[in-house]
Amino acid sequence: MEENKFCEKLKELRNYHGLSQKELSELIGIPYNSIIKYETGDRRPNFNTLKRFAEFYNTSIDYMMGFTDYLLDKCSENFISELIESNAKKVLHNLSHVYSIDSSDLNINADKKLKNKELYVNSYIMFFGILVNLIDLEDDSKNYFSKEDLMKLNLICKILFQLLEILKLESFDIDELSSLSLLIDECIKGGFSFKSRVDLDTLDTKQIKSKEERIKLLETYININNTNNQKALRLLKELVEE
Repeated sequence: MEENKFCEKLKELRNYHGLSQKELSELIGIPYNSIIKYETGDRRPNFNTLKRFAEFYNTSIDYMMGFTDYLLDKCSENFISELIESNAKKVLHNLSHVYSIDSSDLNINADKKLKNKELYVNSYIMFFGILVNLIDLEDDSKNYFSKEDLMKLNLICKILFQLLEILKLESFDIDELSSLSLLIDECIKGGFSFKSRVDLDTLDTKQIKSKEERIKLLETYININNTNNQKALRLLKELVEE
């Protein structure tokens, strides 16, 4: 870090907000003479003073000290991607040291044709980290995830990124995604199962021995077809009304 970075940033921020040194002194509660010395580089702030400046300007201490060029309250085309990139490294470190999750546990399948593969990978890491921190572990002393847990998390991440790809499709019907959302809601409530598609002929031959399992599969089949029938009726109604 260059010796004059802080004084440069401090003066830059004051001018950006249209404040005089005296006005800044009154607003932030720091002596006027101290403001002058900070901007000329004749005096260095302690941590608490530095924190006050950062909070006042709604920015980070890193920005004030010249460790980053991104001011949090300014817009930049590259701000989000670079913010994701820098924090993805921190998320990986957190996953490794807190949850014992290695980067190899993340099933990141970035298409080679992607314009910004690095952004895709970093975004995946960030989203994975968010999911991990949102999960309410039953055992507070548990600081690791099983292979099954990791598979579920990876699958959820994969579904999210696939849904983002759907947004690019011109023929995409939002009602289809809405139907899927309803089925997921029913699954959470225990009234629907995302098992493989059920063939009534298979059920009729009684290849599935468990009565309870056959009942569950039949309920699933009926739910799926009820959803499809409702959509078909809606589309038919729209055609009739045209």
